[in-house]
Amino acid sequence: MMLSACSPARPAPPLTGDLARDYVELTRQLARHDPSLIDHWLRDPPPLAGARQPVQPLAERAARLAAGIEQATAAETSEDTRFRLRHLDGQVRALRQAAARLLGAEPTFDEEAREGLGLVTARADAAAVEEARAELARLLPGPDALRSRLAAFRRRFVVPADRREAVMRAALDACQAAVATALPLPPDHAIEVVFVPALPWDAHARYLGDHRTRVEIHGGQPLDLSRALRLACHEGAAGHHAQYIWMADHLIEERGWTEFALVPGFGPDLLLAEGAAEAGTDLAMPAERRLDVYRTTLASAAGLPDTDLERLVQVEEAVAALEPVIGDLARDYLDNRLTASLTAERLADEALVASPDSFIPFIEQRRARLLAYADGRRMVLTRLAGRGLAALPGLFLP
Repeated sequence: MMLSACSPARPAPPLTGDLARDYVELTRQLARHDPSLIDHWLRDPPPLAGARQPVQPLAERAARLAAGIEQATAAETSEDTRFRLRHLDGQVRALRQAAARLLGAEPTFDEEAREGLGLVTARADAAAVEEARAELARLLPGPDALRSRLAAFRRRFVVPADRREAVMRAALDACQAAVATALPLPPDHAIEVVFVPALPWDAHARYLGDHRTRVEIHGGQPLDLSRALRLACHEGAAGHHAQYIWMADHLIEERGWTEFALVPGFGPDLLLAEGAAEAGTDLAMPAERRLDVYRTTLASAAGLPDTDLERLVQVEEAVAALEPVIGDLARDYLDNRLTASLTAERLADEALVASPDSFIPFIEQRRARLLAYADGRRMVLTRLAGRGLAALPGLFLP
């Protein structure tokens, strides 16, 4: 009698829901060592029981989780589930890097960007930067340093303290009107604004549930017309407020993908969220519309004259072109090619950062994650491929 050769049955791939729960649990455990890993939650998580675990077994757990995600992805045919697995794969890769750093690894800035954000970095376009600086010099003539001329020009558009709430509400309404057709939101959606004396960020949006978001704004910094409109769109209906509603309604409630209730402060998810908020702001408020909003709404709400607003928009465009310089200087500082004092000096002179000394701790804390804004914007605009605001939800949903 012949015995047929039998190969052992291959083990079934792990279930995606189990992998998602492991990802959330692992993130919460690592956040006990590095709280910046968790921004906030779209709904309250269950209590985290037990003592803080050592990092080494958490790093090993992350490696096993990454292998499980890879196995599940190879066996999966549903595009919805593959979307979910791609999200988990990028986030767990970033968690592995976070664990390695907690264990003493010292990756370069570019390695952090690649493994932590899924981003391949590039140096700023020197010709474009010089062109922007020349345009600013033309727009802001005078004998003082360019950074001083820019600061003086911006002060002309500072909103009086007693009008900040009215200006922010007007800016939120203007942004909502700009995106209402392309990005319709539930009729009960709402945004509340709170000025906080000190924040680690310029502003922060926190989802409160039931289509409501609270936007906290750093009240210790001057609020000018440019900052008001940009924050209103980035945190509001063109940015995080809309993103949170999409995820809460369509991923968590409809599909039951509860891992999306965790709003991470790391990984490709961070790059997408911040990049889409920046890109959404640009698409909602191109130069012509910004000028119209300043003239018809914000200047009067602030009690400011409606003069020189066209130049304000031109200055905004030129300053935005200098943003890639910040990433270059952060890279050189974190890779030990620049001292803190020289980095601050160059941030002021080359990138025209208003408070360079206070920006150094931000670089040290965020590291490559600070690329989520300018580089994230470019990534999102590339993925949109000219399709406009209406295509933004498709970046967050299957």
